[in-house]
Amino acid sequence: MKKALTLRLRLTMATVAVLVLALVVCCIVITNATQRILKNDAIADTAAEALHLTAQLRENLEAVGSPTSDAVARYLFISLAVQAPAGSSYVLEADGQGLFNNAGLSPAALLDQKSEAVTLEQQEFRAGFQEVAGRHYCVVGAAMEADRLVSVVRDMTAQMEQVSLLRRRCTVIGAAAAVTAGGLMLLFLTMELRPLRDLQQSSAAIAGGDYERRVQSGRQDELGLVAQSFNAMAQAVQAHIDAVEAASREQNLLLHALSHEMRTPVTAISGYAYALTHLHMNEAQRAEATTFLESESRRLERLYTKLTELLTVTDTKIELTPLRPEALQKQLHSLLRPMAEEQGIALEIRLGSDTFLGDADLLTMLVTNLYDNARKAGAKHFRVVLEAGTLTVSDDGCGIPKEIQNKIMQPFYQGDSSRNHEGFGLGLSLCSRIAQLHGSALQVHSEVGKGTTFTTLLQLHDDSQTAPAVQSIHH
Repeated sequence: MKKALTLRLRLTMATVAVLVLALVVCCIVITNATQRILKNDAIADTAAEALHLTAQLRENLEAVGSPTSDAVARYLFISLAVQAPAGSSYVLEADGQGLFNNAGLSPAALLDQKSEAVTLEQQEFRAGFQEVAGRHYCVVGAAMEADRLVSVVRDMTAQMEQVSLLRRRCTVIGAAAAVTAGGLMLLFLTMELRPLRDLQQSSAAIAGGDYERRVQSGRQDELGLVAQSFNAMAQAVQAHIDAVEAASREQNLLLHALSHEMRTPVTAISGYAYALTHLHMNEAQRAEATTFLESESRRLERLYTKLTELLTVTDTKIELTPLRPEALQKQLHSLLRPMAEEQGIALEIRLGSDTFLGDADLLTMLVTNLYDNARKAGAKHFRVVLEAGTLTVSDDGCGIPKEIQNKIMQPFYQGDSSRNHEGFGLGLSLCSRIAQLHGSALQVHSEVGKGTTFTTLLQLHDDSQTAPAVQSIHH
């Protein structure tokens, strides 16, 4: 496969091509202008000389008297021609016949084919250029009486050679300038496009797994902005990868904790089931085994329910809708009051009058899980208050030691020895997920022996809003 040209080489070639084109155009314009100026000057000088010659010839002819014959006119013209300055030749023609010609060419034929009119001191001349045997001539002719044509021919070969020399020098200088400019442009582009090379290397490094790789560039131009955008993209990719890896670690932790949590009841159920099936047991032993099997089966059922709720909430996308506090307060009372009365817990629920944004089912789940934790902690008072968008749930249970308060939101964590182990350590993790889905975090403040307070923020509803807010969590 044919290797593609690099960007810097393509840019260099394009720059050199544009430069060469510009130099060619300049060279053509300069040499053509120079040639035109030389021709105009030659025509002007030759016309002045022709004017002087015709004036002298006319004076001589008038002195002889008219009419004059062609022979007399030829004689007088020759006497003037011998006095001609170097580089000029004279031609006298009458009725198309040459009377005198020391130029070696036919001016009349040239002036008839291609010539231009020149007026000097109110006398009209015909002027043109002719190339003969590699030499260049400027011809200026003036018509006189008796159909005579006086022409002055000036050799312009040296001047035209100078123009050719100028053209060659322009070509050489232009070629040297193009080569030099190409080298300098290649060097300049190599330095200027270095950030692109760093960008390519960093991209390859990130593709290879080095997510911390960044492009080092302090430039403020377009390439600097590209480098900044690339670094921002790399940072976002790294953050996403870190989140994915954290979610994977958390999921693995959850699975390991689940397998550990289920091992004990499954082992016990298996043992009692084997005993009931293969061993001889009296009625009391069978009743004890049956009661234990029922207890452990319900324990597994509760574990399954908690895990289902936790995993469902983890990847849920919910719509926060305006909720009236009276409706949620009534629902919480109907759920918690019977249990609280049976368990001897004083229940206080005050949600105020401000409409807020939330999901009623999830908020009910949050409060009921916190109530269950308070009951397990031996609380005698349970209080739920919503004020200025802050939901506060407090109890007067045994409290949580400060050193483990940052761990209690982890799934299956049950490190608090002051509380019993009736649950599985999933309730607070579930509550934390629900708070996150409502755009906040679940904060805990607790002192051993004085109780525990959980707080989270809810968004107050603005009646001017027409579209509900949406919150989501991705793990």
